[in-house]
Amino acid sequence: MSSRPLPICCDVHRQPMEMTGCQWGMSLSPPDYEDKYFGRCTREGCRRHFHPEHGYVDVSDDGMDTKRRQSSPCPKGHGSMAIVDFNGEGGPIWRCVHADCR
Repeated sequence: MSSRPLPICCDVHRQPMEMTGCQWGMSLSPPDYEDKYFGRCTREGCRRHFHPEHGYVDVSDDGMDTKRRQSSPCPKGHGSMAIVDFNGEGGPIWRCVHADCR
């Protein structure tokens, strides 16, 4: 089990996301941090975020927009897995961010 968050990639821009321990305006600290952190794309103008419960969604000042939601369920029921890398053919490699799955 690792306490370090997995690197998460933006599903749109295929680049590493900035990780933060805040969830929709709430400050978190361990042990909640590991399961509640989310990723935010750093590409200018991109509104993509990753959240372990919701997967990839767009977030704006008006809140979360799930119209373009992308999610891959964890086989152990921990919510959505995240894209952590891309294989040789460019396909996404999905992994669960929950500590019990690593």
